[in-house]
Amino acid sequence: GTHGDGFNLNAVDLTLDKPMDESPWASGYHVELMVGPDGVGATGVRQAYLALRTPVGTSGIDWKMGVWDSPLGYESSSDPLNPNFTRSYGYGFEPTTFTGLLGTFKANDVISFSAGLANSYGSVGSGGGNAFNGGFGASGAYESQKACVGLVTLTAPESWGWMKGATCNAGALISDAGSSPNGKGVTRLYAGATVPTPATALKVGAAFDYSDFHNGASKSANHADDSLWVAGLY
Repeated sequence: GTHGDGFNLNAVDLTLDKPMDESPWASGYHVELMVGPDGVGATGVRQAYLALRTPVGTSGIDWKMGVWDSPLGYESSSDPLNPNFTRSYGYGFEPTTFTGLLGTFKANDVISFSAGLANSYGSVGSGGGNAFNGGFGASGAYESQKACVGLVTLTAPESWGWMKGATCNAGALISDAGSSPNGKGVTRLYAGATVPTPATALKVGAAFDYSDFHNGASKSANHADDSLWVAGLY
């Protein structure tokens, strides 16, 4: 609905955070609540997870266990983290939040990998994307129905001059029944990049989202899967 031209409260984002230290078996937690007329979701829980580290190689695997933001997508449910006041159409159909386990391994200063296993069935999030955060037993969802998500991130090193810190991400999501319009699952592909420019205050970003809904077999005609894609420039 409309807020009119008066003074309005958007939402209050309250975070309780204990970051991990540099020890090999570090632990911590992160609880983020967003409440207000324009808050995220019915429960107001943005994120709530345990942070754990398992020593592997020279760095280790950093784990998130609980409710965490999707590693795929250019935009965030938290307004201040986005480049623009409004959000793109891509945010509207991306999953925004997962409930499960996510691990991130930083191979070196240039490349890192993330992979997670989460619930496949969920309610619609604030941006219209499937939140992948619902309980089991509804709409025919079962415990065996899961979503697998993975992401590779490349970061430009200091030697790249004004392009240092540039990032490029590519990832995929494969979910079981319960996440598509006809309950047959969905495959999502994502690619995004943020590149600095010689002008310190200016960065250029781009994102591409593609979704393939596994519903072709359930159609009486034209048995091809439905699909959806969107590209964004920032």
